[in-house]
Amino acid sequence: MLIINNQLQFMTVEGFATESLANPVHIQLSNGTISNTRLHGKDSLFVFNDFVYQGLRMEIANFSFSFNRVELGFLLNIAHSSNLLLIRNCSFSHNYGIIALVQAQKHINVSFESSFFSRNTAKEALFQTKANVLLSFSGSVFKENYSLGRGSIIFADTDSFVEMIQSEFHKNYALLGGVFFS
Repeated sequence: MLIINNQLQFMTVEGFATESLANPVHIQLSNGTISNTRLHGKDSLFVFNDFVYQGLRMEIANFSFSFNRVELGFLLNIAHSSNLLLIRNCSFSHNYGIIALVQAQKHINVSFESSFFSRNTAKEALFQTKANVLLSFSGSVFKENYSLGRGSIIFADTDSFVEMIQSEFHKNYALLGGVFFS
């Protein structure tokens, strides 16, 4: 999949609730490039919003996100409750705007594995967590990312747990705080 010079939201999943685990759902997006997307206002590239389904597992694998710009929205707007959102072997470089806002009504586990973040700039940290979140990074590299606000990589708000496993940080900068701000 190749998406270049786009000005539209790419994917939205929203608006359902169930407590049933009888029918697990797995959504997987693999092997893609999203480059030079410009989103104005509060638009986000991917929106996972307003649903509760613990049987849902989503995966984004082997994607490259580069030279994208989001003004008030996010590359990934994750505001729901599900089992897992796994982002694996992805590269985020030369993007402007917050990469991910993560919050949940009940609980969500968002995991970045073997991903690379380089020369991204955001008004606040690249990742923001708000409530009922487990955000983890494993084997990821953060190089020369910049924040005009609090925390260069992560701004964690209430009821959030952030886990870093064998990840590297090189020359990241924030106007306030360091790599993490809470």
